[in-house]
Amino acid sequence: MENLSIQSTPEAQCLRHKPREDVEGVCKEESSESLEIEATPLEVIQYPDERLESIAEEIDFSSPDFNKTEIEKLVEAMKATAKKNEGAGLAATQIGVTKRIIIFKKKNEQFASLINPKIINEKREAISRDEGCLSVLNSEFRTDVPRFKKITVQGFNAKGRGVTIKLSGFPAFVVQHEVDHLNGKDKVADAARKAGKLSAEVAQFTKIIN
Repeated sequence: MENLSIQSTPEAQCLRHKPREDVEGVCKEESSESLEIEATPLEVIQYPDERLESIAEEIDFSSPDFNKTEIEKLVEAMKATAKKNEGAGLAATQIGVTKRIIIFKKKNEQFASLINPKIINEKREAISRDEGCLSVLNSEFRTDVPRFKKITVQGFNAKGRGVTIKLSGFPAFVVQHEVDHLNGKDKVADAARKAGKLSAEVAQFTKIIN
């Protein structure tokens, strides 16, 4: 999956589109996407796999290697993977692709995607919440993680159009978790490691039973 066979397309010009403001996690740009791509769920990498500690690279929409169709296929595969594993979100690094792409479940239970997401504003009120991770013992391990209740995040959708999204509650928590993954971090994995729950043997066992 890492080597996307991509070619230059006119869609790179979408980078110049003005981002649209979103309200409480209902992404206007995503609502226009109605892809009919048959996506096969992929394997979710498990800690302590070192690939999960990689820092993901940004997608360069102006690059001659950019290919909108390949990105859309990857996004749909990520959605299928999250659905199969009953996850609320997924980062591309969790399926072995070191690109800055995440998906997350919105308040209407539909998945949205963000490419090159950047959290640009955080309401400083944080709460501690129960959190798991598909890459940590297949979500069997859970721990309390402090997260901001409200965030504003900027990025691009799978079509390369800029979006600005205001999120609160659960979608905001999920996006913060997935952005951590893109930066090679996972607070759930840190807690599991301290609790002695992560080892190569345990990761191999959960991979087999999954």
